[in-house]
Amino acid sequence: MKRHDSSPEMGPRRTGFALVCDPAGKIISIVSDFAGLPTEVTVGRLFPSIVAGRSAGDAFDFLDEVASKGSAFDRALAMKDDRDPEWFRFSGSQVDGLLVILASQVEADALVVAMSELNNELVNSQRELARTNAELARLSEERMVLLRELKHRDKNTFNMIASLINISASEGDSPEASKVLGELDDRVRAVANLYSLLNDSESFTELRLDEYCAKIAAGMLAGRPGLALVTDLDPVSIPISLASPIGLILTEFLTNTLKYAFPEGRQGRVRVTLKVSQSGGMLTVADDGVGIPPDFDSTKGGGLGMGIMRGLAEQIGGGIAITGDGGGTRGELAFPLSKPR
Repeated sequence: MKRHDSSPEMGPRRTGFALVCDPAGKIISIVSDFAGLPTEVTVGRLFPSIVAGRSAGDAFDFLDEVASKGSAFDRALAMKDDRDPEWFRFSGSQVDGLLVILASQVEADALVVAMSELNNELVNSQRELARTNAELARLSEERMVLLRELKHRDKNTFNMIASLINISASEGDSPEASKVLGELDDRVRAVANLYSLLNDSESFTELRLDEYCAKIAAGMLAGRPGLALVTDLDPVSIPISLASPIGLILTEFLTNTLKYAFPEGRQGRVRVTLKVSQSGGMLTVADDGVGIPPDFDSTKGGGLGMGIMRGLAEQIGGGIAITGDGGGTRGELAFPLSKPR
């Protein structure tokens, strides 16, 4: 079988040809009875090497299918040429261990129609994607509005509960009951402060712990003119599931400070410190009050407040320690920056 080397001017533009290749895809024979065979189609070349651009990968797949399944049909591939690449449809089969490949040229009009249909499908897909994205954006905005409304309602609910507790404490006849209600009011307000900060933030999952601690401390020391509040808080965002227990522990630390450290109107200073490192965080409440008894052990015993602190610290994988002497008291909470699983 011979290749015909007729020039393009000697006959009509090409319509098709046949190749015989060895199992590796190397061209060993060409059959063509029309003028203008693509210039790259020559004996000795590998079939994928005569295919243009991205079609080369498809040519390898075509050969693999012919070799593995015995035949492959109707594969459109662009052929290399000294002119612009032109498209052919290829079918192939195995004959006596050789690969016989038939190629027929894709008419220009048919190619234009196919490209037009493909373009229309692409445009329709883009329009559908745009509609889907718009619907997802609308649903996402509705979800955000609902979540913001829930956060606002939660904040108002906790503030209302705290106000009712405060009213009950002020109207009670028992000083002991009023004191217990006052401590409960501080705990509820700690949770209300959390929702207040959440309501002002864009996040639904994290909270600035430094801002939260500052808000709790300022609220609890308000109205105590004899006490100075000093804060040193590293900025850090943590999950809400961590922030809430930490806020309640801080509330208990400050409750004990205000209850025991400064008796009979004694003046002093309360320092709240938050330090963060790669290993975790450390929240400290230190005062210069009267201190604690020498035999005090923060790991056991104590009242309701100590029980709350120990339980909350264990819940978040942290630990508390309270130390002090006649020069004041120091409460520490060590905690991870992410909640243990």
